Amino acid sequence: MANIALVDDDKNILASVSMLLEQEGYHVRTFSDGAAALTALTTTPPDLAILDIKNAAHGRAGVAAPPAPGSRPAGDLSHQQG
Repeated sequence: MANIALVDDDKNILASVSMLLEQEGYHVRTFSDGAAALTALTTTPPDLAILDIKNAAHGRAGVAAPPAPGSRPAGDLSHQQG
């Protein structure tokens, strides 16, 4: 199964989403802050990263880095209120 990285500052979201993914057989690594995630994911990239881009501690820059060579594009699935 795929390796998934889950980044969110809300520990309840980390727990519930990782539990659901693990029940489906995925290996999940969780991170509660963008800096720790960025360091770990640079060393060992996941197959998929699910990011909280509106991390309360870091604004919209919770996790930001240039894409790695050969990486797949990312999409912003957040709901924007206008």
